[in-house]
Amino acid sequence: MIQRMALLLFAVLTAALASVEALTLVQDHEPAAVIVLPDSPAPSQTLAAEELQRYVERISRAKLPIVTASKLPGDDARVRVHVGNSPRVAELGVKIAELPREGFVIKTVGNNLVLAGEDGTASDKATDPFHPYVRTGTLFAVYAFLEDELGVRWLWPGETGEVVPKQSTIKVGSLDRKEHPLLFKRQLRPTLDPRWIKAHKEEVSFIPAEVLEKLSRDEAVWLKRMRMGRGQQVNYGHAFTTWWQRYGQEHPEYFALQPNGQRGPHHPRAADTVKMCVSEPKLWDKLIEDFVAAHKLNPELVRSVNGCENDGSGGFCTCERCRGWDVPSRVDKGKDGKEYVVLSDRYCKFWNALGERLAKIAPEAWVTGYAYSRYRLAPVETRLRDNILTGFVGFGYPSTPEARQATREDWLAWAKAGTKLFLRPNALLAGHGMPYVYTRALAEDFVFCGQNGMRATDFDSLTGFWATTGPTYYVLAKLHWTPSLNVAKLLDDYYSHFGPAAKDVQAYFDFWEGWTLRFADLKVRDRIYELSPTSGARGFVKVLPEVYREEDFGAGRPFLERAKAAAEKGTPEHRQRVEHLRLGFEHARLTVRALAAASGTSAWKSTDVSEILQAARDLVAFRKRIAALNVTNVAWLTYNEIR
Repeated sequence: MIQRMALLLFAVLTAALASVEALTLVQDHEPAAVIVLPDSPAPSQTLAAEELQRYVERISRAKLPIVTASKLPGDDARVRVHVGNSPRVAELGVKIAELPREGFVIKTVGNNLVLAGEDGTASDKATDPFHPYVRTGTLFAVYAFLEDELGVRWLWPGETGEVVPKQSTIKVGSLDRKEHPLLFKRQLRPTLDPRWIKAHKEEVSFIPAEVLEKLSRDEAVWLKRMRMGRGQQVNYGHAFTTWWQRYGQEHPEYFALQPNGQRGPHHPRAADTVKMCVSEPKLWDKLIEDFVAAHKLNPELVRSVNGCENDGSGGFCTCERCRGWDVPSRVDKGKDGKEYVVLSDRYCKFWNALGERLAKIAPEAWVTGYAYSRYRLAPVETRLRDNILTGFVGFGYPSTPEARQATREDWLAWAKAGTKLFLRPNALLAGHGMPYVYTRALAEDFVFCGQNGMRATDFDSLTGFWATTGPTYYVLAKLHWTPSLNVAKLLDDYYSHFGPAAKDVQAYFDFWEGWTLRFADLKVRDRIYELSPTSGARGFVKVLPEVYREEDFGAGRPFLERAKAAAEKGTPEHRQRVEHLRLGFEHARLTVRALAAASGTSAWKSTDVSEILQAARDLVAFRKRIAALNVTNVAWLTYNEIR
């Protein structure tokens, strides 16, 4: 009797487990499930349902119907895929309201699959879901499900970067997953945002407006699919760029005292980089007054006082009160080799003064500042308040192990000083469309920061060199959601989607990753500064023909030739991805050739005017050909070459 009871119980449990572990969404190319939306879905929830429907159809050729919750018959026996929060989701015991911002749930309950998340405020729900600042937990749930359960990948923006496995039947096992981002803001600044396009369309007029708009959209979609975004608004950035124009006459006391005894910019044409008299209480009062007025109008978006000094390393205040906040014995060296007094304690006292006042009126708000310029090092005499959030402008690549370790120690010193930290590097600006790879070093430093107090990121900028720096972007984006991911496994997964060419593609990028270390050489860095003392970006462009030689491209080409041959044994998608890399390689070679011909700075140089013009024509023609393909950001490259 006991044995029969045990067998019966085992049979019941096995059947129950099987029913949970085998939810069938598609059977032999036929839909076996229905997507259920809330009755009044937010745009991001509707998009999430459409994205799920679209990719399931691409995988299986079966189009799952979409209905709203009230339209679903109670006796419908199909598997129900609930996309977004609704009373039906609550009835299943899934509590979406308890999720942190941008969090999501992926859960099977009986005949139901729940894909739902925290979807923000009313303003979020009424805005374009692909906007980087719109909270889209439900959309993140769908993307996580597509990636981790169905094998979809987005290696780079556009069709060639999409990986969509084919299968006739889609079944999902028992799922119970709850996630939220560890970083409240995850940002790779897009260069092709609509504002940039509007401001610079004349400079890149050879690219049709509709192509620029498409590329901008492709980039925004890719970032959302990689689960970039923010759960909390924080204002920062050079805060006083318009203050001299607005307040210089009426309130000169706000501004830095210059050695000539006058307050204001250190140069008449440098009003946008004017420095402030940060020890002046009237300046503090003005900043707090502005915060109170803005916070009252929009408390959700206005959650910080921006205390970030203007850009530049000159023109700082010389008044006795500001200098009294410094540690005179503490000096550092600038790019020009000159020593200067470190101003970190001065600026930390300024932020603390703001933080003390802010805490009395908005305890949940932040004061933001930068670890940058002459205040890049941590303070030695000042401990920062709990409501100070500092953007650490450090980590450039490539870099020597010694320089990376020194930067890590700077990060730890700021953390020890009490501030909350977010990573705000300019690391992605270098490269100029070249094979310029620093994936492993960047990933290691990112993981380090994640383990040591990093709260958010803002990388300047996603320059879109997809065919030459693609693995770096992909790994960095994936680490933003889960900083503990294994980097080697991420790279293996990335390269695996080149099929039979995977090993050759990995060898290609490994070759260039080793080669890129040339830029860590101080002689190269000094040469960049020599070519353009005021702009590292311009100096980088000018130095390219001296560093990337014809024989270097010759050494890199065989890897792609082997990859192309191997890809012939794979799918059309594998061949397209290898061709994507080849186009990026050829573009880089033509770019250096044109720059060299024009500048005469290397063995590539030519004094023949017709050859110089032909090199430029070849480059422009090639850029027109690839502009819409997400190979490389030809608009950004052209802008940087002519500005």
